[in-house]
This record gives sequence, C-alpha cells and structure tokens, in this order.
Amino acid sequence: MLSALVLNTAVKSLTENEADAVNFDRLKAFLANLKIADFACGTGALLNGVYQQLLGLYEQNGGSGRDIHRQMVENNLVGCDILPNASHLTASLIASNFPDIKIGKTRIDVMGYGTQRADGRYALGALDLIENPEATFSLGLINTQRIRGDASQDSDSQHGFRHGEMNIVVDNPPFTRVGADNNAVDPDVPTTIFGDRDPAIARRMQQTLRGIEDSIGNSSAGFGSYFVDLADRMLKPNGQGVMGFVLPITVLTSPNWQKVRALWTQTYHDVVVITVADAKTENCSFSADTNMAECLVIAIKGRTGNTGRGTFICLHRRPDSHLEAVEIAKGIQHLEDVRRFEEPPIGGNPIKVGDELIGSALNSPLKDVWTVSRIREFSIAQCAYQLANGHIWFPQQQEGIEISMTSVDAIATIQSYDHRRESTGPFDIVTGSSNENLYPGLWHVNSENQRALLVSPDCQGIIRSDSWDRAQRVLENIGRVHHNVALRFNTNSLAVLFTDVPTIGVNLLPTVKFDNPLYDYVWTLWGNSTLGFLCYWMHSNKRHSGRGQIRLNALRAMPTLDIRELDDTALQNAQRIFEELKYKKMLPFNQMDEDEVRHELDRRMLSEILGFTEGTHPEVHAGIHRLRQRLCAEPSIHGGKKSRVVL
Repeated sequence: MLSALVLNTAVKSLTENEADAVNFDRLKAFLANLKIADFACGTGALLNGVYQQLLGLYEQNGGSGRDIHRQMVENNLVGCDILPNASHLTASLIASNFPDIKIGKTRIDVMGYGTQRADGRYALGALDLIENPEATFSLGLINTQRIRGDASQDSDSQHGFRHGEMNIVVDNPPFTRVGADNNAVDPDVPTTIFGDRDPAIARRMQQTLRGIEDSIGNSSAGFGSYFVDLADRMLKPNGQGVMGFVLPITVLTSPNWQKVRALWTQTYHDVVVITVADAKTENCSFSADTNMAECLVIAIKGRTGNTGRGTFICLHRRPDSHLEAVEIAKGIQHLEDVRRFEEPPIGGNPIKVGDELIGSALNSPLKDVWTVSRIREFSIAQCAYQLANGHIWFPQQQEGIEISMTSVDAIATIQSYDHRRESTGPFDIVTGSSNENLYPGLWHVNSENQRALLVSPDCQGIIRSDSWDRAQRVLENIGRVHHNVALRFNTNSLAVLFTDVPTIGVNLLPTVKFDNPLYDYVWTLWGNSTLGFLCYWMHSNKRHSGRGQIRLNALRAMPTLDIRELDDTALQNAQRIFEELKYKKMLPFNQMDEDEVRHELDRRMLSEILGFTEGTHPEVHAGIHRLRQRLCAEPSIHGGKKSRVVL
C-alpha cells in the first residue's frame, strides 16, 4: 500500500501543474526519470514495490517496462544497507523484473558501519549521508561497496549521493533507540542503537550520531527520526519530492519525535497518516517483524495552502493482500472534500473496498501532538475536539453546549517521584504503609484493589541522610489526587485515584495538586467520568491495544474541566457526590457502557456539577450514553478482551 501511495502521490504532485500532464509521452518520460531511494532497503521489498508500481503505470500509458529497466536499475533506483547480503538481495530483486536484461553498475550500496572514519568519527551506515554527502565523499570520510551486475566495487565517488536529488524516498527504518534492553524477553522492547557493537565502539557511534549538526533526529526516538531527516535532505524541493515512511505510532505523540512532526507540519503538504484500529496490537503494524502499532506517513516536500493540515486514515483492519492494499490506496487518492476534525461529530469520509467499509478519513490540523490515530469511529474524535474547545457536542445533538475547559497545568501542579533514580532522590521508597508512616506513598497500580474512588497508600518514603532540604521540595507538592499515566483500559477502573491523606505519587501515579482542597473532589469525579476519560484516551499513545500511556508533559497539556469556574454550590455538590460514591466499585473502562456506578457518576456530574439536568438537557444525557457505547466498541480500548469483570 505504501509503494502505491507514494508513487501515485508523486505522479499527481509532479504532473498536476503541467499544462500537458495528460500527454502520455511526457508522462512516460517523467516516469522514466524518477529517482527513487530507500536508505534502509533491507531485502528491497519497498524499493521494488515502488518500482513495480512505476512499471505498471508506465505500461498502462503505452510504454514497455523493458525500455526503461536498465536506466532505472543503473541510475535511478538507490538503495543502502549495512548488510552485504541484504544489498545483494535488493539488487537481485529489482533486476529480476526483467532477468534477461544485462545490468552493469547499480546504485545499491553496502554502507560502512561501526568502522572508524578518516576524521576519527565512526561510520553510521546511510546516516552518514545526513551531512553533506558530496563533501564527506570528497574527503574520503564515507566508504561504501557498490553492487554491480557482474561484481562489487568499492566506491568513494563524490557523485554517489547528492542532497536534493530524489523524487521519492521510502523507508521502513529499524526501530531501535538508546537505553533499550538488548536482552529483553519482551519482543516489544526495541534493541539499543548500536547494541550489536562492542560497548566502547557503540558509545563512540552514539557520540558521532549526536554530533550531526542541525539534525531533527533524536536518539531517544530511535533511528527512524534520523532517517526522516536524511529523507528530507535527499528530496527535491518545491513539491518535487515525496517521502513515505513506516514508523512506530509513537511518532504521532511522543515528545522525542516533536522535531519530526514540526518538519512535516511546517515544510510539507498533502500529509497523509494511516493507522489501523484492530484489537490486536500485532495486527496494527505494517511490518512483518514487529509486534507494535505502526503508522504510514506520506508527505510532499514544500509549502502550499494545506501545509499544517493532514489527512488521517484509520483502517478497520490490515489489508489482506497486495491487491486489496492497492485498492485501498486508490480509494485514499480519490478522496475529495474530506471532513474536518473541527466539524460537528458526524464522522469521517468512508473508505470502501467493494461493498465493505474498511476505514475512514478525517482532515485535521497538525499541532504539537497528532491525536487522530487508531480511532475506528471518527465522530468520537470530533466529540473530543469540541469538548477540548469548550463544547459538549454529541452525535445527533443539534448544537453544542458551552462548558469551561482549560489545560491541567493551568489548574494544578503535577509531580511524579521517580524511585528508579535511587542514587539521586531524597527518599528511599519501601513497600507497605500504615497510619503511622510519616510520608505515605502511592506506587503500584492494582486493579483489583483500586475499583472505588478512594484508595489506600501502598508504600512509604524514608528520607535519606543529608536529603532533608530536597525532601521538603518534594513534600511541598504532594496531595490526595493521583493520575494513572499508563492506563489499561480493559483492566483498570480508575484514571484518577484519591487518597485520604496527602501522599507521594510514585512513578506512574503522579500527584496532581490543587490550591483549593475542594478541587480534589471534583477533579477526581471528572477524571473518572466518561468525559474525563475521553480527554485522556485521545491524548494517550495507543501503542498497545487495551492500554494507553501519556507523558507528564502531555498530561499537563491535556484538556480538562476548568474547575475554577464552578461556583460554591457545584463544588459542595462534588464533595457530597464523592462521599456518596467513594466506596462504590466500578468496572474497567472497557465495560463502562454496563457500569451502573459510572452511569451514576456521569449523570450526577452533568446534572449537579455542570447544571445540565435530564429535564433541561435530555439530549446530553442520551448522548453520553451513546458515547460510552462507542468508546467501549473501540478496539484500542477493549483490546479484544473477551472476559468480563463481575463485581
């Protein structure tokens, strides 16, 4: 699907402004001169996929692929890898489209990796090309082995690579990052960057990577961010270059990818992001060897009128075949008048294969965090947008009703004590707590013991010697309210937990401290209501089905009810509601459509705190009931879990 999308995007972009774009001879000449690169080519599947799409389009317009094959393989198809066998397979694969045509040289290279360069730094494979390749080649800083039809040869030609040369760059870069565990049993844990090297050499390679000037890459994000940087530098400007990437879904939300998102937001147009809303995480990937949710990103280099916006595609399932993927790509290419994120909650444009509805599309602004991903029903996303912008507006509701909203950091201070930094922290954190503890803490998420709003501390902090002053700074921001930032939607019943006494929030349960003690009650109710959960779910990364994690900075920026705007009656009602509900157990969030306690919480939040009673606003109460049902049907929330919690 990616290969079809990027080629069709390139052809559309590069010919739509030509007066004689329908001239078949001109189109064939254009196709025969396209330069296509994959700088992490592996065995060549992506590069060959785009090439086969090109050959098919060339022949549909009356040409013969044989006529351009040698030109394409020898001059226009560029591939790089650090593994000789992979590069040879790539060259063999693209040459085999017409196996009887003799090929001389190619532009498939085995890149140096882990060896010391002439300037003292260490070879990083294709990432060496981020810096001016012509200059580095001319100084002998990059050595490659170029694959030929008859042999291989060493290459240090300064004409081997040039910035601004490519029409298309496609990549499915290796997902590795600094600090991961190479020996982890969990296959979802990526290996460390350069983890296959001797530790001393790996450190020097990391130093070389971080020493690349003006790079948008981030070693905490992994290799992928650097490959986006490389693609950007290699593409032709002014609408003549298209990139297509397979990336982990964290690219859409993680702060480590912020510079990459800013690049697409500010300097690209016709951005398309494709995700899959399947209940199984492994079915949300586009790669054969990953078990994590991924996304496809296609973008055209250069600013136009739609720079700063993108079309988000969410498929209900992964394509079953190459043919189906091509049909989906055609459907995406033919989308017109795509509905917008900012519109009332009417959903997105349907995408069909035959009579089957296989996904939908929604156009959205590209801001700091791209939240419109892995959402099966886009009307929910539009509800969330309206809520964040001060309106309760559900599907089938004629118009929105105003509500005061703000960000969490505008009303509270968030603090998380990271006990893993034991060498620098002022406390020793010890499991177990009692009423005699001076500094109780909340450390562990325990779904079975944390079903009701009121929970008990489960650990204590012991001040270390010579750490009194630093401990006081931590204690200044402890409180009774804590937010779970790694919520398991199909297991946990609480997003916000309340303790009777001010408590240290440890690790994944940071403290949310308010100036007014009455705010503790109302915000605990809000965070566990359907509306509060909607805000969290939209801003979580949804990397794994059935759970969503959110960084502290994202929690601070998360939309929330502006509790400062509530009058005294509403605040007193909130305290009374809390006292009446604090011992009542709730079901996990994936069962909130059948949870009578959650229903009561929602009803009383709307009626007694926000002032929208069932008598004055029946459409709001009916709407939140439908919202619960739609949320529970979202694959990223239920995660395919069949068993039910019974209280």
